[in-house]
Amino acid sequence: MPEPVAAAAHYATLRETGAPSGPIAVYDLGAGTVDCAVVGAGTAVLAEDGLPDLGSLDIDQALLVHIGRSVSHADPAQWQRLLRPQTTSDRRLRRVLLQDVRDAKESLSRHARTEVPMPDPFGDVLLTRAELEALVRPNLLRSAEMLAATISRAGLAPDRLGGVYLVGGPSRMPLLAALVGSTLGVVPTTEDQPETAVAFGLHHVDVRPAAATPMPAPASWPLVQQQPSPAQQQPGLNQRPPAPMPPPGWPQQPAKKSRKPFVIGAIALTALVIAGIVTAVLATRGDDKPAANQPATPPNTCAGSPPALPGENGLTKCIRRLAGPTIQTRATCSDDPELAKALGAVRSALCRFPDKTTVAFHEGLTLAQVEPGARKDMAGRVETDTWRTRIGLAGRYVAGAGPKLGLLIYQADGIPVVGTVMDTSPSHTSRRPRDLVQFFEQTVQPGE
Repeated sequence: MPEPVAAAAHYATLRETGAPSGPIAVYDLGAGTVDCAVVGAGTAVLAEDGLPDLGSLDIDQALLVHIGRSVSHADPAQWQRLLRPQTTSDRRLRRVLLQDVRDAKESLSRHARTEVPMPDPFGDVLLTRAELEALVRPNLLRSAEMLAATISRAGLAPDRLGGVYLVGGPSRMPLLAALVGSTLGVVPTTEDQPETAVAFGLHHVDVRPAAATPMPAPASWPLVQQQPSPAQQQPGLNQRPPAPMPPPGWPQQPAKKSRKPFVIGAIALTALVIAGIVTAVLATRGDDKPAANQPATPPNTCAGSPPALPGENGLTKCIRRLAGPTIQTRATCSDDPELAKALGAVRSALCRFPDKTTVAFHEGLTLAQVEPGARKDMAGRVETDTWRTRIGLAGRYVAGAGPKLGLLIYQADGIPVVGTVMDTSPSHTSRRPRDLVQFFEQTVQPGE
């Protein structure tokens, strides 16, 4: 199911009675990319485009560099260790700093200024919204212009749309709504939790296999308990002259290869598709012996636990130990028995973050078993290391990129569950294993 369809379905539940009808333009600013599309009647995507080099992680990095200009002179060597950690202690300090930078960015969407706590010997840094906006304005303007071009390719003028919907966590930034509004000449809509738009929209889209004839759009979607908050209107927005309306039905334009397909890997894709990707990489099993210079597998700390039955979120008791609170609160997870069967696992679960990243867990498998198959597909671009958290969990990860996907596999000592972080975007081959490791350390690693 294309993500713009889900987001547009969610937008439809928020529109008031009597609001203008017509195609919906969806702008999705995620962790690593910005994607946009125009969704017409039913589930037709009329036009789409994306930028692979703009996302919330890029904004975080720009903010970190900006902070470095202010404080690095206090101890240049220590600052370099924060940027390129060499030890476990360095990596821990970097994780904390990156989280504080991310928190500051989010705070500046609501407040005019905030303070970033810094590790010794650096002093805390005061940041203002004006500083952040100066850093990101050129790229956000570029993305707004891309949205305008996408709407034009769909054969529409902005004032002929049924709405412009901003989704993804970073779309809370007031500057984004202002730039989109001034570029299009219409006021976009966002909401209090824009990162949940796709997940909520899935509840209102019929994902059954298509019949021989196109299925019409639902007559109405149930209302949810959220209200859209209109973005700030800029004074003097120039309304563009209306363009001719497209013929009824808004026929879909010829498909073109997008930079990043709008794919819902962990919720709306069938288990067969996910299993086909993952098993192609992990199918080659090892003999469960530790790799050279690696310690033997510790005793199974899940032994004696109740049978591997998933809870409401699709995670078993043992999987929840490796998933940690971040995934359980920020991602949408579901049990996937077909994937477990394909891999020979006791249980498998798929967890999807709002930014499209997919994390899978396979209970009953070990890192030593799946590592040989994963390494075969990584084309020599591999990074491996140990990890440890503040809550006492420790283990090892292997990260790399191959022709099928970018993949980081990891396991905690004593927990018979393998976690896999998957990047199936078209640009995954241009990314470094370190990019996956950074996402793992900042977001996925349990207890962090």
